[in-house]
Order: sequence, then C-alpha cells, then structure tokens
Amino acid sequence: MFEKFLEEIEISRERKTFLQYRRILQFFDGKEISIETVKEIMAMDISMNTKKQYLSTWIRALKFDGIDCSSVAKFVKNLRTQEKANISPEKDDVEHVITFIKDPKIKLAVGLMSYAGLRINEVTGIIMEDVDLKNNRFVIRQTKNHTDRVCCISPKLRKLFLYWLNSPQRQKRGVFLFNSPHGDKYSTSYFKDAVKKWCKKLGHEHLHCHAFRHYFATNFYQSSGSNIALTAKACGHKSINTTMKYIATSVSDMASVVNKI
Repeated sequence: MFEKFLEEIEISRERKTFLQYRRILQFFDGKEISIETVKEIMAMDISMNTKKQYLSTWIRALKFDGIDCSSVAKFVKNLRTQEKANISPEKDDVEHVITFIKDPKIKLAVGLMSYAGLRINEVTGIIMEDVDLKNNRFVIRQTKNHTDRVCCISPKLRKLFLYWLNSPQRQKRGVFLFNSPHGDKYSTSYFKDAVKKWCKKLGHEHLHCHAFRHYFATNFYQSSGSNIALTAKACGHKSINTTMKYIATSVSDMASVVNKI
C-alpha cells in the first residue's frame, strides 16, 4: 500500500531508517483510516513516544499518497507525550571517556560528536579528502538535511585527528576517514555499540552517541553568548526549534545557581 512512499525513503534516508519505516507501515497494511486504528495503536504495550512514531509515520505515508487523513491527523496532534528531562552530560564525564578510550578510532568518533556536534552517521561518512588539517576544518557531505556543512577543528579535536591518522591501527587507507577492514565505511551500528561498550566500561552507562551531540550543542550555545542561530548552524539544524530541544543544562550549572539563592 505504501510502496511509493517507501521507495522515496529508501532513496533519501539511511538503510536503517528505511527498514524501520517499512516495519512500522506493515502494521497498517489493510487497516482503516479511522480513529479505531489509532486507538488500536494506543492500546499496544509500547511507550507513548513509540506509539506517536507509529502514527506519525503512518500519517506521513498517507499524505504522500494524497489520501485524506485529516480527522486522524487532528486526533494524533492532540496526543501528549511526557517530555524527558534534557540534561547535558557533565564535562568531567565526557572528558573522562575521551581520555581513557584506548581505541584511537572510537576516541576520535566521540571527539567528533562532542567537539564538532556530528551525528553518528556523519562520523562514519567523513571523506578523507574533505579533511583540511592545515586550515583546521572539514566538510560533511549530504547531511540529514541534504546540505553540506563546514565544521571547525578545535585544538582538542585536532589532537584526536592526529592520534588516529598516525595510529598503527589505521591499516586500511581509503576514501573514508574510517575505513573498515573491507575498505568501505563502517556501519553506524558498529560505532554505536563500540561507544556504548566503552562508556559502560568506564562507568558512564548513561552516555551514548547522541548524548555527546547534546553536549556539543549545549556548550556551543553557552560559549557563543546564547547565539541560537549560530548554534543551529553549527549543529546542522534547519529549524531553531530543533536546536532548542538539544540545548540542555548540566546539573552542576543548575547547582551553582541554586547555591547562590
């Protein structure tokens, strides 16, 4: 039923995203476009956010095919989800992880997310010829928003770049900054699993790939004098509203203010 929509997703998004969309839409195949179908989703034993993901994917697919789903869309729009507290990782935790990761490849990957705000799929897709250490910058091609983005290399990040580039572990030289043993780029799942294992090993189970991107957004925003437009550009966001969701406050920052009251 949603073949054309899925074809578009397969072309424009990552393979993992396409498979996720296909799995979700299989649930709706043959079901009526009615509030009853929405209620069926709401009765499922899954989180509220997952329920909304199911419904928003369904509505997007229906709209793509030009099918009237206004009544369902209006109902779904009024659903409420509980927002999780947006707490930025503490600087000491992030620095501890980066310092003690022994794998230079994973060390640089975490650095790219923490010091340049990259998404994990952007980390895996960096092309070596787009890295300019002379001018301390690199380019991310075809980001999530289908635009190129120039990223600056800070002194901390430069050290991590050199550590990886001069590492004996970097045996495969190819197109990408990180070339797998087969010569192509690594999968995002490989890096996600590796980062999660190192964080757990170092006593920071709460940290994961996207947490480091939040860390970058929060610190960039604070260091820029609360320049939200510049922060959005650095993060590669089209909408400032998206950036606002990324900006968090560390517990230590809140404590320093509270202690002054």
